[in-house]
Amino acid sequence: MIKWSFSEWCRTWSKPLLLPAARFLGGIGLSPNMVTIIGLFAYAASGLVLGIGYPLAAGLILAAERGLERLKGMRVEYR
Repeated sequence: MIKWSFSEWCRTWSKPLLLPAARFLGGIGLSPNMVTIIGLFAYAASGLVLGIGYPLAAGLILAAERGLERLKGMRVEYR
């Protein structure tokens, strides 16, 4: 029986695309802790934007932040 995982497929597919961007973040001196703090501000901004009545913009902010978190994970994984 073949064990197939969608998340593993996504990691395998996105690795060649995102690894250069993750290395760039490391090259400019952005540490994983800094990305976490940026994420905190992004969540706060998303809540504020949602609160004033722009759910699509709030979702886009969260989507961008999740991409940044994925880059952070790759940066830590492939140091």
